[in-house]
Amino acid sequence: MEDPEVTYNNIRRAAEVHRQVRQAARKFIKPGLSMVEIAEYIENGTRALVEEDGLERGVGFPTGLSLNNCAAHYSPNGGDTTGESAPQSQPMTSENYTVLKQGDVLKVDFGVHVKGRIVDSAFTLTWDHTYHKLLEAVQAATNAGVRVSRGERSQSAGRSSFILGSRHRRTALRCCRSHPGNHGILRGGGRGEGPTR
Repeated sequence: MEDPEVTYNNIRRAAEVHRQVRQAARKFIKPGLSMVEIAEYIENGTRALVEEDGLERGVGFPTGLSLNNCAAHYSPNGGDTTGESAPQSQPMTSENYTVLKQGDVLKVDFGVHVKGRIVDSAFTLTWDHTYHKLLEAVQAATNAGVRVSRGERSQSAGRSSFILGSRHRRTALRCCRSHPGNHGILRGGGRGEGPTR
């Protein structure tokens, strides 16, 4: 069994790298960049700051960059074209790959691991004021969930999300479960049934 102090330090290191990469990514990401360019920026920043070393330290999982109605877990790869088939010999340019547009809503999810301890989080970006209320609702739901997890509220996180969803005139998802963070196991083998309405 690992010394709790070692575990704590590994998690703290991964968290600090995640914080720095997240701050840099929020400044870097803007309309006109391809999904591949964004993913490479995040993953290369993670590798550099955590001083990637095989299975000891590195990227926790492929960066998720989900656009618009894709809720989560889409990861671009080198073959991520806009739907047109570009020749393999053609260099990667924004014209050949899925490109972030001014009216898009982008969900970014990435992780950092240090000795099997994965720290991850997600954030949402948009450049269209139409979606600012949506971002406010997401932030309020996140804050309510944090309060519930700290025991500051007697109601459940699900109840908080339902109330917030009603207040912001959005339909909340039910049974949208997360995953446990077991040591060395991506997504912890959680059940995570899909969302229902």
